This record gives sequence, C-alpha cells and structure tokens, in this order.
Amino acid sequence: MGSAAVQLLKHHGATVTAVCDTAHLELVKDLGADWVIDYTAQDFTRDEHSDDAVFDAVGKSTFGRCRQLPSPGGVYLSSDLGPG
Repeated sequence: MGSAAVQLLKHHGATVTAVCDTAHLELVKDLGADWVIDYTAQDFTRDEHSDDAVFDAVGKSTFGRCRQLPSPGGVYLSSDLGPG
C-alpha cells in the first residue's frame, strides 16, 4: 500500500517523505520519494518539518505519536483502525 501511495502522490505532484527500514531505502527512493527516513536509525516523529498529510500505510504507529506531524489544517490517515 505504501509503495502505491508514494507513486500516486508523486504522479499528482506531491512532495513525499517516506518512512521505511534500512532494507527498503533505495526502493522507496526509486519509487519517487523526495525524502526517506530510516525508522531503525531515527525517530520519524521528531522530524522538524510538517506535512499537509500523514499516511500510515502499515498501521505501525498511532495518531498520538504522529499528531505533531501534520501542518495546521493537515490530516492524519491510517490503514489500521487501532486497538478495539
């Protein structure tokens, strides 16, 4: 789902920051991501810039951890409905 999201967003002119593990860094760059954060090496929730939309394609995080990432008026989306 994340691979498709990166490609779709780039096709529509978005600037994309992707988060993945070390093994997938080059793949995600090749898909078109403008910036790639290796979550095994850095905490992506401490990223200094904000985004219009944050999409958790694999349901590995929570809104609580990511709430500071969207810019004012931005959105957080997740493929996972969360606990319960």
